[in-house]
Amino acid sequence: HIFGAGANRGVTDIVWRQAFRNEVACASDEHAISVLIDLAKCYEHVRHIRLALEAKCLNFPMVLLRITIRAYEWARKLTIDRRVCADLLPTRGIIAGCASATTELKAFMFRSCSYTIARNPKVSTSIFIDDLTIDGQGNKGEVVENVVAAAVGLIEICEDDLKMPIAQNKLAVVASDDLLAAKVGKRLGSQHYAQSHARNLGVGYRA
Repeated sequence: HIFGAGANRGVTDIVWRQAFRNEVACASDEHAISVLIDLAKCYEHVRHIRLALEAKCLNFPMVLLRITIRAYEWARKLTIDRRVCADLLPTRGIIAGCASATTELKAFMFRSCSYTIARNPKVSTSIFIDDLTIDGQGNKGEVVENVVAAAVGLIEICEDDLKMPIAQNKLAVVASDDLLAAKVGKRLGSQHYAQSHARNLGVGYRA
């Protein structure tokens, strides 16, 4: 249920649920914080060997996966000033637009992301292709710690385990209180991450 692009998990479904949780919290005199994370060129960082291992653990139909991986591994050539290099054989990268690409990306990320999400049950996490959102609600001190712990854990899993870098220029923190947003942004590396509102899956969003 943490991954989008499924039944009742479209863009507007995900953003509406996040906004609803935040509105309920604020109406109850609690605070709400959301961290919006974007993976940089995530399709290009899917390693084929790791994808095959993860897919096998999830009982993915390996016959289908072998077909697409073979297509991803077709030889490439670079040309410069009419000179052609020897064949280059890719070992990572899936093709955006391929019918199975989003499912393969989900298989690639599923176990690692599910592990860190399970360790942070006091926040809600949504993953829609390469956009990850963590939102938490509660009293000021508790919600800051919960959201920061979840965000740090998810970022570490993506960058250190999956080798998928975060787009630092797109990371955003929005909160029901500007000082809270700045505090969380600073804990994540920069106060500049704090914003009064941001684009969340293409939808205008504020906590």
